[in-house]
Amino acid sequence: MTDDEDRPTRPTPDPGQGPAGPTSAAAASSTPSTSSTQTGATRSTPAQPSIWPEDYTPDRADYICLTLLAISGVYGIGVMLARPILLGYNPLVLAGLSGSRSALVTIGALFGTDATSMTVVITAFVIATLSLIKLDLLFWWAGHLWGDFFVQSLIGDSKRRAKQAARAESLARRYSVLAIIISNIPVLPIPKGIVFAVLGVSGASFRKIFVVDLLAAAVVQATWLYLGYSIGEPVVQVVEVIARYSLWISLAILVVVIVTAMRKSRSAGKAVASRPAEAAPGEAAGEQRD
Repeated sequence: MTDDEDRPTRPTPDPGQGPAGPTSAAAASSTPSTSSTQTGATRSTPAQPSIWPEDYTPDRADYICLTLLAISGVYGIGVMLARPILLGYNPLVLAGLSGSRSALVTIGALFGTDATSMTVVITAFVIATLSLIKLDLLFWWAGHLWGDFFVQSLIGDSKRRAKQAARAESLARRYSVLAIIISNIPVLPIPKGIVFAVLGVSGASFRKIFVVDLLAAAVVQATWLYLGYSIGEPVVQVVEVIARYSLWISLAILVVVIVTAMRKSRSAGKAVASRPAEAAPGEAAGEQRD
């Protein structure tokens, strides 16, 4: 180090180690401030998105990936609100937008009752399969770019999600192909986003991810089509009822989304407000010692 000893310095990562992960980011954040001037400078520095480590310098690929992740969140909410309407009136569009299982079951049932053609079935199968894996590839890319820090940001503070993530991470690191196949089975509590983020961290190739995920998704989507074809008329009757009340169902979903967002925002506000209160006893004790 060539800096003067009396000048406060901020710990920086070794250039040879690349972007810091969760451990180094946490260590940097836990380093105590050595002067009020340094504290003031730290507070005046614009904060980067929490999806990146504090000392990470993003480039063009990082901003593109982050933008796509943000768009995917808004896109998912929009599709969720439109799902009842599209399912009742145009399940093919819904299948293309989200790879919807209910849309494929509906199309299979319509084909079983001679209400649609084989061309529609094949088109639905192709676009729904491709739509189903789009987010998988995006999460793989994010994991490839940002490493374990991105995986940790997906887990958050939820203990239940942390347990699921631990199982998914262990499986993905040991048996990548098996992890991809299992993550496509909808009845298993394996978070797909974490699986593909871990695969990105571990260095799995894009070609391997794309081919295996595409084949696994194709089998799953074909199963939903066959299920609808086997059930037939009862599915069509249910869809007709959904179409009749689709607007009210969409409004109900919107209310649930708004209430959930408000509760999460309130909980986050309480958590932030409680931190100074927890630090108060220590500060009071320090004043008494002085």
